[in-house]
Amino acid sequence: MSQGGHVTLIGFIATEPRINQFSDGTDVANLRIGSSTRKLDRATGEWRDGEPSFYSVRCRKSLARNAKACLRKGQPIVVTGKLHTRSYQDRSGQQRFDVEVWADTIGYDLARGTAHFSWNQRSSADSSALARGEAIRAGLEDEDGQLAGIGAGHGSEMFDEQAIAELDHDLDESAAEPAAR
Repeated sequence: MSQGGHVTLIGFIATEPRINQFSDGTDVANLRIGSSTRKLDRATGEWRDGEPSFYSVRCRKSLARNAKACLRKGQPIVVTGKLHTRSYQDRSGQQRFDVEVWADTIGYDLARGTAHFSWNQRSSADSSALARGEAIRAGLEDEDGQLAGIGAGHGSEMFDEQAIAELDHDLDESAAEPAAR
């Protein structure tokens, strides 16, 4: 059951990410993160860690593969995602519930250290789909792959055919002239 609540968790990786696959072949990574509150002990003036809490985090597709490749136990991370609950029976047959975070993003907590970022390599199919999506968002192309504004009844107001013909003529003349020394 999904409640749809969005959360942000800040903590440390408690288990190495494990990657599995759904029946449809989609990669899914599972990991746990732990965090605890810090409280100032007014009597001593020292900071003390409170009780730790642990959270199950799952992510899919490229985020799962990147998590498996990059994340290691003990590293400080920030996770944002949606809360999901899942019920299951434990070994003794008792009904249990687990709250999971299905991560949308995972990053290092840069307040605690530095990191190096590398872009994923995309296949040519991914690149062309990305370029088409950018063209649609920019208004240069419509959903059918046509240039925006071109089609039935639109072509004549977009291009000035006479100006194009004049430019073509000027380019032909300049190409025929000998180069000035």
